[in-house]
Amino acid sequence: MLRDRLAELSSPPSCAILDFDETLWLRNSTEEFLHAVRPNIIAAIVLQILGQLKPWRLISRQHPEYYRDWIRIAAVLVLAPWSYFTWRRVAARMGPQYVNTVLLKAIRDARPGKIFVASYGFGFIIRPLLKAIDRDMELVASASLRRGAALRRMGKGRALTSLLGADMVKNSIVVTDNFVDRDLCMLSDHGIYIQWRDAVYRQAGLSPMLPLSYTARIKRPTERYVLHGILGYDYAVLWLAYALLSSSMIATSIAIGFYLLAFFAVYEIGYYENDRVGLAREKKPVVSAEFAELGHNFKPAWAWIFGIVLAAIGAAVQTFGQPAVTTRIGDLSGVNLFAWYWFMAMTLLVATRLTFMWFNSLTPRLRIVPMLILQVERTLGYVLMLAIDVAGAVLCVSHAIGRWVPYVIYRFGGDRRDFPAHIATLVVFMVCLPMVAIIDRLPITSNFTIEFFVITAYLVARAAKDLQKYRRTMKAAA
Repeated sequence: MLRDRLAELSSPPSCAILDFDETLWLRNSTEEFLHAVRPNIIAAIVLQILGQLKPWRLISRQHPEYYRDWIRIAAVLVLAPWSYFTWRRVAARMGPQYVNTVLLKAIRDARPGKIFVASYGFGFIIRPLLKAIDRDMELVASASLRRGAALRRMGKGRALTSLLGADMVKNSIVVTDNFVDRDLCMLSDHGIYIQWRDAVYRQAGLSPMLPLSYTARIKRPTERYVLHGILGYDYAVLWLAYALLSSSMIATSIAIGFYLLAFFAVYEIGYYENDRVGLAREKKPVVSAEFAELGHNFKPAWAWIFGIVLAAIGAAVQTFGQPAVTTRIGDLSGVNLFAWYWFMAMTLLVATRLTFMWFNSLTPRLRIVPMLILQVERTLGYVLMLAIDVAGAVLCVSHAIGRWVPYVIYRFGGDRRDFPAHIATLVVFMVCLPMVAIIDRLPITSNFTIEFFVITAYLVARAAKDLQKYRRTMKAAA
């Protein structure tokens, strides 16, 4: 196609204007720069957090994508500024490695007066690559760290008309792989769109996956589960159970957050193992399509590292909030108290990992027993590090049962989507709490604490949502 279009030219064009990423260079320069950042864990942490938060949407509602790469590059350079200088050495090797030799030969055979490069990529990334490819080619338009999205807002057509003149742009060959350059192609008599078979786009920062990334992107990619299931439900329950009446509420609240992240860092190893086991052993495995695309980015060893570090941070925060505490082994303070909290957190992580290994080793229907244990570990397991009272403990157990029953329904062929889990949690809580008082030979009114009323209000609000959903379903069925 390209040679045919160029053969139609009656005379040599004034110049050739080439897009860079995935056109002249068969990779994306921004992503390859981010891939080259060392240690790569810095890029992984920054890019995955930004990918979840998407701060560029706060800058522009109409065109947030204009600012995405600018924010990603700037954030990585703040934490790894040496990458700016080490890139030159990497670019000298990578430039010729991925150059589009077919395009370059075809353009040179057309004998343009000059070959220019215009890209929405960043100049400090592209220039060393271009230098290694051909020193005679000139980068005339690119993004800069200083001006961010200025070129994207202006557009290549307007920018190159200002730099080269309207006549030169009109008599030029423009080659690009992206219709975002249509403003430039419309100004040229020879605008050519072509996507190259050998071009590869590799998104940077996907490996190793951070805690909750596997859940959000692979295990439950369509449910917004991290926001609604983990933060909006798990963390809320843990906060009510452990932090609400804590003498150091703020420190405990923060510690719970780190403990929760540590827990899920290790819990996701079970998810990963479950998907692999399902594909290997089950006739109809329930594995998302994203596993084939992204699953290789999950590294169990790194998941353990994240879990160990996050548990240590949680223990440090908890120690700072309560410098001296009486534990099961006596009065502890300072480093000894930190070591105790961290050891107990690691005990929970190891126990959860062993339970999930047992879960994955069983046939699907036999998994209902370890699933209940996993749900209890997911809520009541934090009692190893954090103080709890009766109402909080019953809430944790109720929450675990509310999560477990839908799984049982699913494993025995039912549809768990319509099960009112929040109503079930409320019922279990209201039944079990008086039973505990009776067993302990306490008056029923002993349950009426501030925590009881706050937890009850929370559970009622959750149950009301289930009830409202049920009413809508019944109306639709009628």
